[in-house]
Amino acid sequence: MNVVLALTRQHVHRLAVLLLLLAGCQAPDGEPLCPEGQVQDEATEDCVPEHCGEGPWGLIERDEDTVHVAPWGDNDGDGSEEDPFSSIQDGADEAGQEGGELVAVAAGTYPENLTLGADHDEIQIAGRCAGLVIVDGTDQEAPTVQIERSTVDLQDLSVTGGQRGIEASKPGLFGITAVTGRRLLLKDNYEGGLVVLNAGTSVELDETTIRDTQWVENGTTGRGINIQGGASLIARDLLLEDNHDIGLFMSGEGTTVELERATIRSTQPESNGTGGRGLSLQLGAQITASDLLVEDNHEIGIGAASLGTEIMLDDAVIRNTRPLADGTGGFGIVLRDSSGLLANNLVIEDCSSTGLLATESSTSVDLQNSTIRNTQPDGNDTGGEGIIVSDGAVLAASGLVLDANHSIGLVAIDAATSATLEGSTIAGTRPLSNGVGGRGVSVLQGARVVADGLVLENNQDIGLYAMDMGTSVELINTTVRDTQPSPDGSGGRGISLQSGVELTGRNLDVLSNHEVGLFAASPATTVLLEDSVVGRGQLSPDGTGGTGVYIQEGAALTARRLAIEQNQFIGLHVEGAGTTVDLEDTVICDTQSHGPDGGGGLNVLFGATLTATRLLVTDNHAGGLTAAAPGTTVNLLDSQVLNTHPLEDGRFGRGISVMDGASLVATDLTAEGNHDLGIGGWHQGTTLQLTATKVRDTHTAIDTNGGVGIYLSGGAQGTIDDLEVEGGDGPGIYVAVGGSVTGSSVTLAQNGFAGAVVNHGQLTLRDATITEAVFHPNDGGGLGILGRSLEGASALELENVSFDNLPGSALYLRGNGSYQVRNCTFSDTGDEASQPGGVLAVEGVTAWHEIGSTGLFSGLLLEGNEFTQLPGDAILLDNSSAMLASHPETGEPNLFSQVAGEPLVWQRCSEANQPEILDASVGQTPCSDAPRILGPLLEFWLRVDVGEALD
Repeated sequence: MNVVLALTRQHVHRLAVLLLLLAGCQAPDGEPLCPEGQVQDEATEDCVPEHCGEGPWGLIERDEDTVHVAPWGDNDGDGSEEDPFSSIQDGADEAGQEGGELVAVAAGTYPENLTLGADHDEIQIAGRCAGLVIVDGTDQEAPTVQIERSTVDLQDLSVTGGQRGIEASKPGLFGITAVTGRRLLLKDNYEGGLVVLNAGTSVELDETTIRDTQWVENGTTGRGINIQGGASLIARDLLLEDNHDIGLFMSGEGTTVELERATIRSTQPESNGTGGRGLSLQLGAQITASDLLVEDNHEIGIGAASLGTEIMLDDAVIRNTRPLADGTGGFGIVLRDSSGLLANNLVIEDCSSTGLLATESSTSVDLQNSTIRNTQPDGNDTGGEGIIVSDGAVLAASGLVLDANHSIGLVAIDAATSATLEGSTIAGTRPLSNGVGGRGVSVLQGARVVADGLVLENNQDIGLYAMDMGTSVELINTTVRDTQPSPDGSGGRGISLQSGVELTGRNLDVLSNHEVGLFAASPATTVLLEDSVVGRGQLSPDGTGGTGVYIQEGAALTARRLAIEQNQFIGLHVEGAGTTVDLEDTVICDTQSHGPDGGGGLNVLFGATLTATRLLVTDNHAGGLTAAAPGTTVNLLDSQVLNTHPLEDGRFGRGISVMDGASLVATDLTAEGNHDLGIGGWHQGTTLQLTATKVRDTHTAIDTNGGVGIYLSGGAQGTIDDLEVEGGDGPGIYVAVGGSVTGSSVTLAQNGFAGAVVNHGQLTLRDATITEAVFHPNDGGGLGILGRSLEGASALELENVSFDNLPGSALYLRGNGSYQVRNCTFSDTGDEASQPGGVLAVEGVTAWHEIGSTGLFSGLLLEGNEFTQLPGDAILLDNSSAMLASHPETGEPNLFSQVAGEPLVWQRCSEANQPEILDASVGQTPCSDAPRILGPLLEFWLRVDVGEALD
């Protein structure tokens, strides 16, 4: 009996466990007493986590020096397993006195606040497990565990109830405060779960959870971890959740945190509705984290401010940051005031307002292989941007993906702000609920963006937008494609620039956008492109747009090796005084028409200037190149305009059109395979200066009319040197009412109806050859030149012109005008005997004479020409006259040799139109009493919907 009374409560507990073990630890039905992963507690017979162990001190590795603490202990205990202390503080004091021993704490709740100071250096406090050992601070105005000037190791404890869960601080002038913690649970504390203060204080945590930290009475703070003043923290497998204000707060130069496999989530705002951030650091603090998850926080996921504040992340996810109650915030990451972020494999997703905001001078962001996606507008339906870089911040990113954000994917704004992107993608940006935005990139107010290997795709409104003086964008190996219109059908541009922006693009592809591929406007806006493509422009929903490149209002484009291809409506459109385009080795091709409109290759309008070297404009529709309006200038060198096709209704297909006072200067120009007109000029003030030009194979358009090589009318003036026009379905040169052409070294060969037509216009040719004209499919012909002056005087001046191998007359003159033919050769012309091979003048052509005393002359003057190998007559004057005279310089008369018919036939005569023979080349010719039938000569009209332009 005495023995039994001597048994302690511990011995009784052990005896009960022993009896249970003898029973085989089985339930009556043979099933295990506890589920997998749990064991049965020896004292309570409850199932507990396996890592808690079965005995009172679980799996704590104890020895003979271990100090024991248990709820059933005594204040007067000795700390042994048989006689433990009941207070952890007592156990810690004992271990400190012994020079730093292990304090083993049994399961239970310990209502006390621990103070561990210099007298507790090197002690270790280990609980059975955090779920069963609870340190509950009874003084809510003091930390539950306060550690100063000592090195302490804490394991497997729950810490709750104090104003701060654990506070480590005050290392002393030359001392340290060092805390290691493993498998700790800090919950339901106030103000801060873990507070680490002062340089020389360090904390290292493993498998620790800090949660449900509450704000203090004034409704503020409630942070999970607060570390500042140069302290340091290393944590692995850390969980911070459901704290208030800030999950992890860092402040002060020298303050450092290293996290590995950490989660910060569900941080709640303070009582006033502010805060709720996941991680916040400032004033030079620095954090390094890998495998970090920051989710479901409020206002800001991660925030940093101040010079020297640095964040280094590897394999981190920041997601679902929520706005505050007033609808603001929800940012993924915010960097301000010269702070910095270096991240690899960072993901920011499902946040609000902005995924990443970097602002203010010297703030820097370096992202590698990172993704920011699905950023939503805030609660006020604003924002939603993937990244904003502003006020002098700097972004560098490689392998960046911005996907399915709202409003704008990337914004760079303000002078000194820069963003450098490499191998990155910005895609799927969506508009706000009001339909505004959806842009891929916006660069504003002097910011600079440099991108290499950038892809902008499937954004809305504008792929890349830049504006303001000083703003610059450099794109290398970049693709901008599939930009969609806004919900209202507007926009869809690939790139849009204005107000002084500078864009440089190399290996830039702008493809399958809507409205305009590349748009630039405003003085000082400059675009420099090399080895680039702008193509496959799509129509807007209303059927408009589809232009490849649009430059206007004084902007400037310089391009080398540019291809503008397969667009709708217009390939390249240039307009406005001061607007300039300089192209080299550029192709504009395959512009498509849609219905009765569009398809033009190149438009230069309203005072713009285009200069091009080795330009190829081919396989467009309606018009290859069109220049219009006073002050508009086009300069072409070694260029080609080829194969322009008519519209669906058969109209147009013209190679080059210059009108309304514009000017064209071209050297080594080829216009080939076009329709209706090869080169045309209209209206007063319009000028064409062509050198070494070839116009070939111009085809008829609607109703097989047209096919003219060069056409001028309405006051347009052309100066031509070294011209070849051949193979056209219509005349090589057509000069209509008011137009004028002066040409030298001209060859007109194998053209339809006539080599040239002068219809109330002026044509001067020197050193020219006109040969092998063919019959026009509608109008017959086969002439060298038709001069027509029924409603106004035409002027024709020919010198050293060779006419040969023509089926019709070399010169067919209708109506009085000014016709000078000097030192020309007519050979093998006029296949039919009824047609004169040389000159046919009808309907009142007069002999050469001065008009009053004006110094102006009218009529027909033939000087020193040669007519040879003609199958019919040389000259036939029908109700007309002529003056035949010797060459004024050589004195050579008109010569006639091997002429099968008469040198000169004069029919339907009157005394008033008696020919004047001044060179004795032929005798005085009597009026023929048997008029010749003039043969199959019909009028040549351009019936291709001529409208006012050709009239």
